[in-house]
Amino acid sequence: MSRMERPDLSRRRSKKRLKPHQIRAADVAKFLKGSVLTAPVFHCTSLESRAEIVERGADVLRNQTAIFGRGFYLSSQPIERYGPGVVQVAVKLRNPLVVPLDDFTETIENWGVDPDDPDAVREAVLARGFDGIIVKKADFNRVNQEVDIIVVIEVRTIRIIAE
Repeated sequence: MSRMERPDLSRRRSKKRLKPHQIRAADVAKFLKGSVLTAPVFHCTSLESRAEIVERGADVLRNQTAIFGRGFYLSSQPIERYGPGVVQVAVKLRNPLVVPLDDFTETIENWGVDPDDPDAVREAVLARGFDGIIVKKADFNRVNQEVDIIVVIEVRTIRIIAE
């Protein structure tokens, strides 16, 4: 093959192969079709943890604080005090428990569950047919705007948005 007959490989764009827990930004709208959440949400963490999440995916059982039950915690806007590593995530929730912050504890207690037991909260939410939790106005971002907290309790509902 002469130099002139060679294909121009520089024009080919190779798409980086994604892992099962990842999604391209262009595919987010399709993934979120039918979801209560219609836009990406955010997970703020250390830069080291961010790299691990992007590489390996989210771990819904790893959270240590778990104030709203065991799960992977996200927010409707970045909450930078949790760390400089911001991960954008698409979350497909079809039937989340949506509850205002002031009603969360009472709701869980009315179910006969200790709100301080994160595993029991997760199990109770799942047992009632919910696929996640959205706590309305549960936190504040750096400009003091109210932010919803999203708790993912099933890893199949999320995709990390690849850069």
